[in-house]
Amino acid sequence: MLDTALSLTPTDPDALYHRALISYYQKEHFAAIKTFEQSLAGRPNHAKTRLFLGEALLQLANDVEGAAERDVLQREALLHTDIAIEYGEQNYPRAYAIRCELGYILNSPIEETLEYCHHAIALNRRVKALGLKEDLIVEEITINTVAIILKNDGRMDEATDTLLQGLQENPKSIDLLVNVGGMHAENGTFSAAMDYYSRALKLSPQNPLILVNIGWLFEVSESNLTEAEFYYEQAFNLMQPKPHPQIITNLANIKQKRLVAGGV
Repeated sequence: MLDTALSLTPTDPDALYHRALISYYQKEHFAAIKTFEQSLAGRPNHAKTRLFLGEALLQLANDVEGAAERDVLQREALLHTDIAIEYGEQNYPRAYAIRCELGYILNSPIEETLEYCHHAIALNRRVKALGLKEDLIVEEITINTVAIILKNDGRMDEATDTLLQGLQENPKSIDLLVNVGGMHAENGTFSAAMDYYSRALKLSPQNPLILVNIGWLFEVSESNLTEAEFYYEQAFNLMQPKPHPQIITNLANIKQKRLVAGGV
């Protein structure tokens, strides 16, 4: 029916918007952006079109390799997201979550960015309290972004508290468990870090990121090279056919250490 509508009225903004959404959810970023822009030509003040266009631009920016091109796309995404908020997305957590992420990426003033982040989380929880559908992924990403911003600003205790509060809301969040573990690892509290990583691994036993972190803990905290190599190799195998360069380096270092140590 959508194709029929577009064949009859190819410039209909609503039909173009829904066609763009299909491309967006299929991760066809170029097609989505082009069609969202065509839809905006007919109704430039449509907040949801601006919102999804901004997010499509941000996702495309994450895929490009050139820093200059990525910066242009991110700033265009920021423009559309700000307009979406102005035109009526004040009650949508997703709009503020995207604005939070863009503020962090583009090094906007810290407190301004944190305000967008906290507003996204508060709105999401308000929606949840009303018994409506909330977006747990948006909330998790935003909480992690807040923690990274605070950590980079030297506010480690606040960053950890933010992650722990997020875990109270969603105790099965793998990202939050891993990031709390990472905070403990950086602070040198390795046993606590292992506890959080182990909890995450139980929820997602095939997750290479968790396996790498556990391997690193065995390497640096217990000097248990056998266990470290075991977890690194699991991660390496799961990452095929394109393992991350860092895991290749980690494995090579472990094998060298074991050779020096006489195969221990």
